[in-house]
Amino acid sequence: MLTEEGPRALIEAVYEPHYQHFGEYFGDTIAGFFSDEPSLDAPYIGPYGRDPGFYYRTVGQPGVALPWEDLILGKMESSGWSEYWLPALWYSHREHSPNVRLAYMDAVTGLWKRNFSYQLGDWCRSHNVMYIGHIIEDMGAHGRLGCSAGHFFRALAGQDMSGIDIVLHQVMPGMGQYQTAADISEGVADPEFFHYILAHLAASQARQTARMKGRAMCEVFGAFGWAEGLPCMKWLIDFLLVRGVNHFVPHAFTDFFPDEDCPPHFYAGGNDPQFESFSKLMKYTNRAAHLLYGTDMEAAGAILYHGEAEWMNGQGCMFSEKPAKICYDAHIPYDIVPVDSLLRAKAEAGKFMVGERSYGFLAVPSCRYLPEPFWQAAKSLKAAGVPVFFIDAAPMCPEELPGEVVELKKLADHIFSKRLAHDYHAGSALLRIARFDREDTSAFVLFNENPMPILESVRFPAEGKYLKMDLLNEVYEKAETKDGVVDVSLEPGESALFLWGGVEDQEMEAFPKECCWKERSEVCALWDIDLYEQGKAAGYSPFRCQSELINITGRQGNPQFSGKIRYRTSLDLKKAPLGLDLGRVGVSAKLSVNGHDLGWRIAAPYRWDISSYIKAGKNEIEIVAANTLANRIQDAFSRRMPIPPSGVLGPVYLLRTSEKQFEKEDIYG
Repeated sequence: MLTEEGPRALIEAVYEPHYQHFGEYFGDTIAGFFSDEPSLDAPYIGPYGRDPGFYYRTVGQPGVALPWEDLILGKMESSGWSEYWLPALWYSHREHSPNVRLAYMDAVTGLWKRNFSYQLGDWCRSHNVMYIGHIIEDMGAHGRLGCSAGHFFRALAGQDMSGIDIVLHQVMPGMGQYQTAADISEGVADPEFFHYILAHLAASQARQTARMKGRAMCEVFGAFGWAEGLPCMKWLIDFLLVRGVNHFVPHAFTDFFPDEDCPPHFYAGGNDPQFESFSKLMKYTNRAAHLLYGTDMEAAGAILYHGEAEWMNGQGCMFSEKPAKICYDAHIPYDIVPVDSLLRAKAEAGKFMVGERSYGFLAVPSCRYLPEPFWQAAKSLKAAGVPVFFIDAAPMCPEELPGEVVELKKLADHIFSKRLAHDYHAGSALLRIARFDREDTSAFVLFNENPMPILESVRFPAEGKYLKMDLLNEVYEKAETKDGVVDVSLEPGESALFLWGGVEDQEMEAFPKECCWKERSEVCALWDIDLYEQGKAAGYSPFRCQSELINITGRQGNPQFSGKIRYRTSLDLKKAPLGLDLGRVGVSAKLSVNGHDLGWRIAAPYRWDISSYIKAGKNEIEIVAANTLANRIQDAFSRRMPIPPSGVLGPVYLLRTSEKQFEKEDIYG
């Protein structure tokens, strides 16, 4: 990747033949080329030191064979470091090692940027297609040489989209504060990295690089195992959307079933019970990404990318995810900004701009050494009145420190005290909030990453009429606030979009008022239950008559069942505004009332407004639930996830908008 000839050979062997055969489809059917996890692959060969592992090999480690190309020495010499200083790449020198290593890594990552990333990108753009992809980012590997490319931003600089991937249980619902078992690194995934920095790297680069036009891509879903049902997939999409990712590559598109490489693979030869409702997730993803793409995503401030600091300081460097976690849990939006971007920033009146992105402060993770270009940029920021916060301790500074030292744990309070970010007064750290602006419209995406329901008042920086939008189920309701305070209720994994502006008064009146289900009554019905083992049977077979709700794959059922579960019952009701909530479901469900198909729900809440479909008297209720293939195919990847129960677990409730307590005669005939 460091030579001009290497990527040129790749182009001649792969890219050019594709264009010769399919050139008429370039820019239409063929959108572009995808680099999947290219790396420098620095090996450990010893005999000195010890192997730090695939993810952690980098400069400053005895025994690690460092990437080399003859141009590197010339670039190092131009920085004042001759070949006699090369041993400092492995062994510490009391004062010069940091700058020798910086010069080497600047040369390596600069050559990758020019010869690999830009050479491929320029070829693609000259042939009317895009160049996208991602490196291995895991556990900070993006700034190292083992399985990655040494610098996240330089590695992808020639692309038309920034990119990451989330596979192998790197991100798990409800585990933002805990290490997750995963088939990576040493068997665990660090939540600070995957929850607080990974997606922000992609979103930040996409919005700081004019050519990328805000396009941030994630390869998603793959290698989670069959236990990854639609609720988990929808959770992952929301996890990324609220962090600014807006393009998605579902993984994987295999034609083979069963394929042990990377389930789930969606259709699975007609065997996947989730496939019928999978299109609902894809339509939601397209709808949400389309709405948010091209907007200005708010970032109150910036956090310095720690790549150069890690090269110079090794393990004595605080990573960017530390201040990122403090900010994100306090609902302070941020971008990650590398030194390269600081050098082209324009600063005035207490803010600095990188491209079209504006920031009100810069937070610098703790370290002893930083490169000279950083200090040049920091002095310019200080002169323009931009607050610069050095976390926990001041680095070695050539002159007066161009900022102030702030304790990590006090960073969020310090930002609020200086009025550098809006305080949403949201009590739950795991209620994620992102603001997206387009002309006179402000959209706020709220996502509950907490494994518990959230009910709290959120103070938005907006007033007046707004739309509350459930893009997944296409439910759009109007409401109004005079002081910006909105009561927000979200189930675990549920998201909502609140939209101010962009809607004319006449259009706003066409939307129904927000429906608040204020009372509920448990449905104590018995159900006829039938099973359809998808891919193995021709249709439904009776399972239980007049039964209570059970876990179909529990001890009372069939532990190896994968397919559809049909529930039928009758309810005598009065004609009234009513909703139906199925409670806990494993894992997706479709409701029919008196023969009217009300559609699928693929994540909590499993709730429908049934007011328009019921009649006075007897009402026929049918539910079809679908579980996953994890019960039939016990794949290796699924061992990292809890296997969901199957079917409708309940309790099932009838819902009512009235403040009046439910009484039997109010709803039942």
